[in-house]
Amino acid sequence: MKKVLIVFLIMNMPFCSQSQSSWLKLFQTTENEYFGDLYELKNGNLILGYSQSDPKIGVMNKIAITKQLNPYGEEISEQRLEIENRQILLQGVIEDHGNQYSSLFIFYNQISGNSLNSGIRIEKYDGSNVSYNFPGDYDLWALGKTEIYTDKIILTGSYRKPGYTNYTPFFQTLNKEFDSISYIEIPEDQSDGSYQYFKQITGNKFWAFNMFRRRLEYLDDKFNVIGKYPLDPFYSYSFGFKWDSDSTFYYTCKDMRLPKPYTIAFNKQTHLFDTTNTLRNHWHISDTIDFTAFRQSIDFRTKDTILIGFTRNINIQNPYYAQQPSWLVVLQTDSLLNLRWERFYGGDAYYVMSNLISTQDGGCLIGGWRFDYQNSTEDQTDVFLLKLNSEGLLTGQVEMPEFQMREAIVYPNPGRQLHIRLAMQHPKAQLQLFDQAGRLVLQQQLHQTESTVETAHLSSGVYLYHLTAPTGLYESGKWVKE
Repeated sequence: MKKVLIVFLIMNMPFCSQSQSSWLKLFQTTENEYFGDLYELKNGNLILGYSQSDPKIGVMNKIAITKQLNPYGEEISEQRLEIENRQILLQGVIEDHGNQYSSLFIFYNQISGNSLNSGIRIEKYDGSNVSYNFPGDYDLWALGKTEIYTDKIILTGSYRKPGYTNYTPFFQTLNKEFDSISYIEIPEDQSDGSYQYFKQITGNKFWAFNMFRRRLEYLDDKFNVIGKYPLDPFYSYSFGFKWDSDSTFYYTCKDMRLPKPYTIAFNKQTHLFDTTNTLRNHWHISDTIDFTAFRQSIDFRTKDTILIGFTRNINIQNPYYAQQPSWLVVLQTDSLLNLRWERFYGGDAYYVMSNLISTQDGGCLIGGWRFDYQNSTEDQTDVFLLKLNSEGLLTGQVEMPEFQMREAIVYPNPGRQLHIRLAMQHPKAQLQLFDQAGRLVLQQQLHQTESTVETAHLSSGVYLYHLTAPTGLYESGKWVKE
């Protein structure tokens, strides 16, 4: 039976020209849901794309679902798409013709381990569609779109040809009616990989970020590679990227110079290929595996309000069905990457963040998937949307009380030792721990954002914790001592 949980609160903020919404929506079914993409239309409505399949069959992405919601999370329409014997997944939204939009999909084999017999399908705003097929033995890896021109659309991606080890980038140019104008492959001696985050400059030349090679590449109007400019060689893993101007951009990544792996780094590069004056910052030196949102992890509407999103305690080996709690983390910085606040969400199940986008009302929208490992008898994920206001708050009465916004993480839970991570806006706090009879069994001042509390003298069982601070922190919850 399908079940949708939603809560929202409309808040009138004096600095915003329109009301802000804050809500959580979980698309909970007996099917397996896989997150696709997320988009905000010019009128403020939201487009969510994900795929659905039967967890018992083991075939992923059998049916593609595209939903349009209003800014308060209320569903307006739904489109379902199925192609026989193919997996299918939303890869982008192309907005045109007023508030109409067309959806961009990829499809490929239902055989795990490759993406053969693949192609592109565009579901037009008027209900018609157009498809472009690749040769059957091409292994499709990526597909995206860019609208750097006003009169045409560029589809870009990469695939591996038979007998090749590298992925060949391609560019397919369409007019506004989605008719193909040209198709170009990048020769292997020029580059390989996949391009995203385009920036057009004078003379129909443009910059693009090569995700495989972690570098900016300079392309002419025929997509010939003119120049290649690597980012800092110490940066690796999942990247988020956002242009600020013709020569300045922000990005998130992992910084190999930091002592712990999978620590989230965020940077502002003020020159296209000279990294000397790059501004650098990072989240705390993590004792968990933290990973930036897979599709988009950094965004902003105003240049002094940068939003960064990632998953804390992700399982890289099993990113869908991990038997462990995880948290969604959102940071806000100024244009110089100074942290203003950080907030944590979830922790009651296994969550993974796929997208973070800033919204027109000053808040942000987060999408991803959730595996309720404590209450599931099979591997089955659900898609969620989390809308936050400009302060990162989720307010109102939540129908999922176990999902909460927090400014402190208490972990592991259950655990033998107590670790506490305070949000940066609360550098100090007082911890009180009570047993089930209400007796105070431990009280300790925490003088830094990362603390380990010795609990060897405590018996196994359930305890209630309180965390308070003059800076406004007041949180409580249960902690289980093993």
